[in-house]
Amino acid sequence: LASQGRFDAAFEEFGREVAQARQRGLYREEYAAASLVWRGYAALQLGRLDEAEEAFRSANEYMDHYPRAILGLREVRQRRGDGRTAADLQSQAEGAVSGMHQADRPAEWLYGRACLAAADGDANAAVACLNQMLDSVLPSFVGWQLPIDPAFLSIRQDAGFTAVLTRLAERAK
Repeated sequence: LASQGRFDAAFEEFGREVAQARQRGLYREEYAAASLVWRGYAALQLGRLDEAEEAFRSANEYMDHYPRAILGLREVRQRRGDGRTAADLQSQAEGAVSGMHQADRPAEWLYGRACLAAADGDANAAVACLNQMLDSVLPSFVGWQLPIDPAFLSIRQDAGFTAVLTRLAERAK
């Protein structure tokens, strides 16, 4: 909904997802954190910095050191002109992503590296990481959120990113 510009409806759905996370369930922390990050990015698109910051901070309460939430906070700080805190948050995000590196589970680490690159506006590096991620795993659920993930808003129009989305769609057939 947010990717379609239907922000009011999206905010309602984000709220439902977080409310469901308070119930028992598998992956509830991840779902809540992801919903809050997406809510934060939607608020950023609307220029609602306080609301965005609250959403990103709340996401970190569900998943400590969640790189996508940290990068969202970095974006808030950059927009507020607080370069020093933004740089500290960048370092935190890089550390969190580095901590995800496992030789037998490369997908999460590569996705995190792609998010870092996209946050820096480096479409080539983001696309390289996403292609490497798709190369590293058999067709599966990995990457399902790419078409709507707000972490990639800055590179959404890049031809390389479009090619990754096409590749992902082909894998899903």
